[in-house]
Amino acid sequence: MTGPVTVKAGAALRSDGSRITGSLKANGAVEIALCDTRTTGSVTLTGGSKVTLGDPTVACSPNQMVGPVTVNGTLGPTVIAGNRITGPLACADNDPAPVNNGFPNNVTGPKRGQCADL
Repeated sequence: MTGPVTVKAGAALRSDGSRITGSLKANGAVEIALCDTRTTGSVTLTGGSKVTLGDPTVACSPNQMVGPVTVNGTLGPTVIAGNRITGPLACADNDPAPVNNGFPNNVTGPKRGQCADL
Protein backbone atom coordinates (compact mmCIF):
# COMPACT_ATOMS: atom_id res chain seq x y z
CA MET A 1 0.00 0.00 0.00
CA THR A 2 1.15 3.49 -0.73
CA GLY A 3 0.05 6.09 1.77
CA PRO A 4 -0.94 8.07 3.43
CA VAL A 5 -3.14 5.32 4.83
CA THR A 6 -5.93 6.47 7.17
CA VAL A 7 -8.05 4.12 9.27
CA LYS A 8 -11.20 5.86 10.47
CA ALA A 9 -13.04 5.48 13.74
CA GLY A 10 -14.87 2.16 14.02
CA ALA A 11 -12.84 0.56 11.20
CA ALA A 12 -10.07 -2.06 11.43
CA LEU A 13 -6.83 -2.82 9.59
CA ARG A 14 -4.97 -6.12 9.57
CA SER A 15 -1.79 -6.33 7.52
CA ASP A 16 0.12 -9.62 7.16
CA GLY A 17 3.32 -9.76 5.12
CA SER A 18 2.68 -6.39 3.50
CA ARG A 19 4.52 -3.19 2.79
CA ILE A 20 3.12 0.23 3.64
CA THR A 21 4.96 3.18 2.13
CA GLY A 22 3.96 6.54 3.55
CA SER A 23 2.29 7.42 6.80
CA LEU A 24 -0.25 5.24 8.58
CA LYS A 25 -2.75 7.01 10.84
CA ALA A 26 -5.63 5.58 12.83
CA ASN A 27 -7.95 7.49 15.13
CA GLY A 28 -10.49 5.44 17.06
CA ALA A 29 -10.01 2.24 15.06
CA VAL A 30 -11.58 -0.91 16.50
CA GLU A 31 -8.43 -2.93 15.78
CA ILE A 32 -5.03 -2.39 14.21
CA ALA A 33 -2.85 -5.46 13.64
CA LEU A 34 0.44 -5.29 11.77
CA CYS A 35 2.22 -8.63 11.38
CA ASP A 36 5.35 -9.23 9.28
CA THR A 37 4.79 -5.82 7.69
CA ARG A 38 7.35 -3.24 6.63
CA THR A 39 6.29 0.37 7.13
CA THR A 40 8.17 3.34 5.76
CA GLY A 41 6.81 6.55 7.24
CA SER A 42 5.26 7.57 10.51
CA VAL A 43 2.79 5.29 12.29
CA THR A 44 0.37 7.19 14.54
CA LEU A 45 -2.34 5.25 16.36
CA THR A 46 -4.71 7.24 18.57
CA GLY A 47 -7.63 5.91 20.55
CA GLY A 48 -9.27 2.68 19.54
CA SER A 49 -9.60 -0.56 21.39
CA LYS A 50 -6.94 -3.07 20.27
CA VAL A 51 -3.45 -2.64 18.83
CA THR A 52 -1.08 -5.46 17.86
CA LEU A 53 2.29 -4.54 16.38
CA GLY A 54 3.99 -7.91 16.16
CA ASP A 55 3.32 -10.60 18.77
CA PRO A 56 4.96 -14.00 18.27
CA THR A 57 2.79 -15.44 21.09
CA VAL A 58 -0.24 -15.28 18.76
CA ALA A 59 1.55 -16.02 15.44
CA CYS A 60 1.89 -12.33 14.54
CA SER A 61 5.45 -11.96 13.27
CA PRO A 62 7.35 -8.79 14.19
CA ASN A 63 7.50 -5.84 11.83
CA GLN A 64 10.20 -3.64 10.38
CA MET A 65 9.15 -0.04 10.90
CA VAL A 66 11.14 2.88 9.47
CA GLY A 67 9.96 6.13 11.02
CA PRO A 68 8.43 7.25 14.29
CA VAL A 69 5.81 5.06 15.97
CA THR A 70 3.31 6.69 18.36
CA VAL A 71 0.51 4.90 20.22
CA ASN A 72 -1.72 7.10 22.39
CA GLY A 73 -5.01 6.70 24.19
CA THR A 74 -5.97 3.12 23.39
CA LEU A 75 -8.58 1.58 25.69
CA GLY A 76 -7.80 -2.08 25.23
CA PRO A 77 -4.91 -4.49 24.92
CA THR A 78 -1.85 -3.09 23.17
CA VAL A 79 1.03 -5.37 22.24
CA ILE A 80 4.21 -4.01 20.67
CA ALA A 81 6.52 -7.02 20.50
CA GLY A 82 9.73 -7.99 18.73
CA ASN A 83 9.67 -5.23 16.14
CA ARG A 84 12.64 -3.48 14.57
CA ILE A 85 11.89 0.24 14.72
CA THR A 86 14.19 2.77 13.09
CA GLY A 87 13.04 5.92 14.81
CA PRO A 88 11.44 6.83 18.12
CA LEU A 89 8.74 4.80 19.87
CA ALA A 90 6.39 6.81 22.09
CA CYS A 91 3.29 5.75 24.03
CA ALA A 92 1.02 7.67 26.40
CA ASP A 93 -2.40 7.44 28.02
CA ASN A 94 -3.04 3.81 27.01
CA ASP A 95 -5.18 1.72 29.38
CA PRO A 96 -3.78 -0.81 30.00
CA ALA A 97 -0.18 0.13 29.23
CA PRO A 98 1.41 -1.60 26.21
CA VAL A 99 3.31 -4.86 26.72
CA ASN A 100 5.88 -6.80 24.70
CA ASN A 101 4.93 -10.30 25.94
CA GLY A 102 8.61 -11.10 26.53
CA PHE A 103 9.76 -10.08 23.03
CA PRO A 104 11.71 -6.80 23.34
CA ASN A 105 11.67 -4.37 20.44
CA ASN A 106 14.88 -3.23 18.74
CA VAL A 107 14.43 0.55 18.63
CA THR A 108 17.15 2.87 17.31
CA GLY A 109 15.42 6.08 18.41
CA PRO A 110 14.39 6.96 21.94
CA LYS A 111 11.65 5.01 23.70
CA ARG A 112 9.32 7.30 25.62
CA GLY A 113 6.40 7.19 28.02
CA GLN A 114 4.66 3.87 28.49
CA CYS A 115 6.90 2.33 25.79
CA ALA A 116 10.17 3.15 27.59
CA ASP A 117 10.65 -0.45 28.75
CA LEU A 118 9.44 -2.24 25.64
